[in-house]
Amino acid sequence: MIEIKKGAGFSRFESRFAEYLAGYWLARAGCEVAWADIAGIDVFALNHPSERGTERLPTGFLGVQVKARARRGGREGMAVKFQNLLSFENACSRWKAHPIMAFVADFPGRNALHILFMELRTFKSIARHKPEKGEPEKGEWALPMNRESIESHLGAGNILSVTFSYPSGGWNANTTTNRRA
Repeated sequence: MIEIKKGAGFSRFESRFAEYLAGYWLARAGCEVAWADIAGIDVFALNHPSERGTERLPTGFLGVQVKARARRGGREGMAVKFQNLLSFENACSRWKAHPIMAFVADFPGRNALHILFMELRTFKSIARHKPEKGEPEKGEWALPMNRESIESHLGAGNILSVTFSYPSGGWNANTTTNRRA
């Protein structure tokens, strides 16, 4: 297993990596994609109805919020939490974009990196919601990320997903010694 040691700046690079990876995957599937630096929206995508691979996403202009998590051993089952989903909904409304959630989750214990894309309404149907007192539309949303939940998410018909596997053992996993060239 590759142990995650989070150095200075890790979360910033983790977020950017996830945004660009999600954007890359949407572009690879035929969407026109642009990185966004807007509160609540990380990526804009234009999904054409005739393109392959994205037929389970709405046709038209998409506002994508990307969340990234790298799970250390023993913490792999923790949920991905959101404090302010309302700002994402409002941003998508302002831009007249269909709200899409994208999750990039690295699980070193499984030697796998998963990307999940889903409409906001799908997210709300599977995530747990803990509303704020007096403001039920606000509060915390949590998407379960334990092994059973991930397998359930990957098998859902309305969630687009891709999984990357990587070798265990860390750097140069296929060699037994470090050699100088």
